[in-house]
Amino acid sequence: MNRREAFARLVCRSGWLNLQLKFLRGFDSRPTVLILAYHRINHPRAVSPFDPAAIDATPEDFERQVRFLKENFRLLTLARLDELLTAGCGLEGRSVIITFDDGYRDTYLHAYPILKKYAAPAVVFVTSGVIDRRDVFWWEKLYYFLHTAGKERLTLEIPGRGEREFPLGSPGRRREVFKELSALLNEVPEKDKLRLLRQVQERLGVRIPPRLGADFSLTWEQVRRMSEGGIEIGSHTVSHPLLSRLSEEELRFELIHSKRRIEEEIGKRVVSFCYPVGLPHAFTPQSKRMVQAAGYRLATSFSHGGNDPQNLDRFALKRIGVSRHDSYDLFRAVNTMALFTR
Repeated sequence: MNRREAFARLVCRSGWLNLQLKFLRGFDSRPTVLILAYHRINHPRAVSPFDPAAIDATPEDFERQVRFLKENFRLLTLARLDELLTAGCGLEGRSVIITFDDGYRDTYLHAYPILKKYAAPAVVFVTSGVIDRRDVFWWEKLYYFLHTAGKERLTLEIPGRGEREFPLGSPGRRREVFKELSALLNEVPEKDKLRLLRQVQERLGVRIPPRLGADFSLTWEQVRRMSEGGIEIGSHTVSHPLLSRLSEEELRFELIHSKRRIEEEIGKRVVSFCYPVGLPHAFTPQSKRMVQAAGYRLATSFSHGGNDPQNLDRFALKRIGVSRHDSYDLFRAVNTMALFTR
């Protein structure tokens, strides 16, 4: 057990956490907005041959987490937060917003039924082009190529860096190569990214089955059902690029076309946006200005922390990433303490 887990167990089982929750409900009026970030809700073995690291909770763990949040905090959507901020109504107490990135199908299959069961609102950020193409995200294709190939070495011609050889002799080594190549592909222009992916596939001799992506991402029908069921649908771009690497024209297309495409399908205005990757290097001040100019009202990053409504950057909201490797005690402790330490 690591130190974080040991501390979480101590504060949860000593009664300290329950005291803090009572204090939040009854005495402390300082408003804070905590935004939780999920990607996939599933069991690791169920997603093979794709990356199990994208799973942030099993359905069973997610239900416990939602029940805890519903019992102890005010649950909002980003659209509702925008309404409250715009009206100048202010926020009372502690609010939590549950978000899902990318648009994996298990958001609909596993997360949505649990959210409905507890009448818990949430925001799902979808990548419109992936849904339109019934495709697989590029990083999942990379994982698939590396983990299904029979070869034990991969040689690539990397733009500006020359030839590199990557040993693939063990599952652990393939995982390390996946991390390294994912970081590299995130940094290169979109055309180079697609070229490198094709190169990986060709040099490893991996064939993509015709229906590989058929059941991978959400469908528009599933998106509409969630929207009709109280789930806010936000934009995560068309193709999930790093915005800081795009030209102004490319960036405008990603922002405007994704928003328009989602609105066509759900018949509602899209007000929220989520930066792909979301870390400080992934978007720029210009990105933020163009997000606002495209008609979005709020945007989320992946910078860690809570949000003070009195000092809010509406176009770089902080979030807390959820991990399936964290215990239930750690989930409760981290999210309760984050509300105090925004």
